[in-house]
Amino acid sequence: YLNRIVIPNTQTNFVIKVGALQVELLQAQVDVMRIRRKLGILRNKIEKGENLAARELEEQVALEFQSWDEKLKNEHARINEAKARFSSLPSLEDAEEIQSLYRRLAAKLHPEINPDQGAEARAFWPQVHLAYAWGDLFQLKALFIMASDYPDSYDLPSNLGRILHNCDILKGRIRQMMNHLEKMKQHPVFEWKRILDDPQYLASVQGRLREEIHRVRIQRTALADILHSLQMRALS
Repeated sequence: YLNRIVIPNTQTNFVIKVGALQVELLQAQVDVMRIRRKLGILRNKIEKGENLAARELEEQVALEFQSWDEKLKNEHARINEAKARFSSLPSLEDAEEIQSLYRRLAAKLHPEINPDQGAEARAFWPQVHLAYAWGDLFQLKALFIMASDYPDSYDLPSNLGRILHNCDILKGRIRQMMNHLEKMKQHPVFEWKRILDDPQYLASVQGRLREEIHRVRIQRTALADILHSLQMRALS
């Protein structure tokens, strides 16, 4: 559930609600750096009494900022991909139903929970797992109906050694899953989820980003005016 629903949904929402503003800020900052570089080149040429055509200036700066432009292109593509993915994410209601069906099917068909089930039931389980992995609610519903032909439980082993062996296997699996969960908690997406789940905190993060974007844009406009004046001076 964390892998299929929580992490993808959180990543997508964070990219749309916060990441897009971060990219917008980065774009404004790169624009400022670009103008500053143009000013530096132009002032240097004027001081040396050399001429520099506007086209040459653009080409030189474009070459220097090629890696930044590529990074911004990738970031914008990531934002657009997240927006497109957002429409295909399962709703919370569908996600909960998928999870519920999967748990009920697992209780009946998972080979580790039901080690004594028949070959037909064992062969049926991979279809359930695949439908769950793809988030296919329709297929899971169909599989749930088909699974009604299988018994709800199987005969428990009467041998104490077999029971203890099965218990040891399950304990090992539980330890593995708990370790995996602890590692998953280190994923940055859970910090993003904390932001998204707190409307006031989210609004403050967005507000700070918008304020910084506005400040950098004012700086960009002022620098653009200085650049324009300097270019006019160079032409005259």
